[in-house]
Amino acid sequence: MAYWTTFGSGTASTSTGTLNAPSAPATSVTGPAAVHLSWTGSPLSNGMSALGYYVTRSSGPAPTACGTLAAPLATVTCNDTGVADGTHTYTVTAVYGSWTARGAASTPAITVVNDKTPPVVTVTSVNGLPRTFPYSTNATVTSFGGACGVLTGDSTTVTPLLNGAATAPVTATCTSGTWTLTLTTALSTDGGRTLSATQADTAGNIGTTTSQTVTVDKTVPTVTINQAVAQADPTNSSTVAFTAVFSEAVSGFVNTDVTVAGTALGTKTVGITGSGPTYTVTVSGATGNGAIIASIGSSMVQDPAGNDNTASTSTDRKITLDTTPPTISSVTLTNVLTLGQAATGDTVTVTYPGKMNATTVCSTWTNTGTQTLSGTAVTVTITQNGSNDLLTVTASNCTGLAIGSIALGDYVSATTTFSGTNGRVSLTTAGVLKVRLGTGSGSATNVMAATPVYTPADGLTDLAGNALATTPFTGTSSRF
Repeated sequence: MAYWTTFGSGTASTSTGTLNAPSAPATSVTGPAAVHLSWTGSPLSNGMSALGYYVTRSSGPAPTACGTLAAPLATVTCNDTGVADGTHTYTVTAVYGSWTARGAASTPAITVVNDKTPPVVTVTSVNGLPRTFPYSTNATVTSFGGACGVLTGDSTTVTPLLNGAATAPVTATCTSGTWTLTLTTALSTDGGRTLSATQADTAGNIGTTTSQTVTVDKTVPTVTINQAVAQADPTNSSTVAFTAVFSEAVSGFVNTDVTVAGTALGTKTVGITGSGPTYTVTVSGATGNGAIIASIGSSMVQDPAGNDNTASTSTDRKITLDTTPPTISSVTLTNVLTLGQAATGDTVTVTYPGKMNATTVCSTWTNTGTQTLSGTAVTVTITQNGSNDLLTVTASNCTGLAIGSIALGDYVSATTTFSGTNGRVSLTTAGVLKVRLGTGSGSATNVMAATPVYTPADGLTDLAGNALATTPFTGTSSRF
């Protein structure tokens, strides 16, 4: 197309160019609802070439596939996306300013079938056998695999992934609906890994497996068994408790896995409660006095990977059964100042041949080391009781101090108290109870030696829980 206007006379010359049409485009389906197009651009004619191109589709709600007249493509390829199902032809138009040159339609027409269903690929096996995931093993992992898609268009190539990254080798072959990858480098060290895979089809759909976890665990479980935290030791109960703690969760722990030894008599029965790594082991039926000792042998249980346990270790797996009630071996009065007179510093000593439970004497005491109450908090009272006065003890810092009473002989004509800085009550772990008199008004003098009689308070026990009888005990002839 050209147009000239001239005035006057003379001669002149000009040349014209022709905008040639591009070739018919080549087409191919590259994915769901996607067509790739390429064509040969408009050839030069008298120095003129196209400035760009646009592509139209023969059908569909938006027939312009790539580029527009106002914004033509500068390339000779494009991708048409969102193409509906059906048969389509494409035409490329060259653009030079307001000039256009339309090429021939593509042949043959291209058919688009929107396959949006990806292949179904799974991970189901490790080392050639079906597994339930998450899966733990004490074996080296040399291969994994699963099922794969075999529908028309599904690729025969599966891409396995280890921890989300490429494996070596990179791909596996889908054969008759299954695939297996033999790893170039086997998984031999402890640790968890994720296994997955992908598979594509010719429509561009990509199937992806659910990630599965496999754990290589070659570490054998260890176990400790010790007396339970709240278990009294010694105890007078025929049922005692131990705590077994494995280094990891195990299965198959039953009562026959526990060995019970020791000198305690009786037919002993083992019970087990708990789960995972921690269990309570109870032993019932022990009789008499003696030790109850628990242990767990090797290869009794397994962890999820199939590793057998080692034999148990312990720091304290022995519990002492003591069913013998405590007794009193002696009660003695000791003089410090004037012989035959109750005065400051005099003491009463009660000896039990065993370890008493200090908490039953004073609720604030413990069974660790010598327990003591002293000073002005302690009051020793001698109550006039005819010719056999009674000594009792109270303490303001131990409500309900339970010692009992001691019949001394005839020391006072009226009730007399002793308190102050010298007052003291103590109980050793060896079972020696001492009461020391504090400051007091004193008593009669020249009291002759007599045999003190100790009547224990109700509720006193030894460490095993055996009760001390409240029967009066006659001590050694002595006096303040």
